[in-house]
Amino acid sequence: MVEICEYCKKEYSGNSCIGYFIIKGKKFERIKFGDESDDWGKDSGSCGDCGVKVGQIHHWECDVERCPKCDGQALGCECHDEFLFEY
Repeated sequence: MVEICEYCKKEYSGNSCIGYFIIKGKKFERIKFGDESDDWGKDSGSCGDCGVKVGQIHHWECDVERCPKCDGQALGCECHDEFLFEY
């Protein structure tokens, strides 16, 4: 069964997602896969959780995505107030 992202409506495997983090009223670009401060999984060419390729934006709720403010795991981070989904 093919999984579809509920936010961008694309298949998880190989497709970049959309949106921004809003932190204290300021819009932050999301960190693309491969641009993270650590090397977690980028040698494989695609994210082990959401399937995006190097240079693409992770899908929302991906375990690998990093917060653009604190560099922690975005999924468990408390920095962001909300998400902005823009196409």
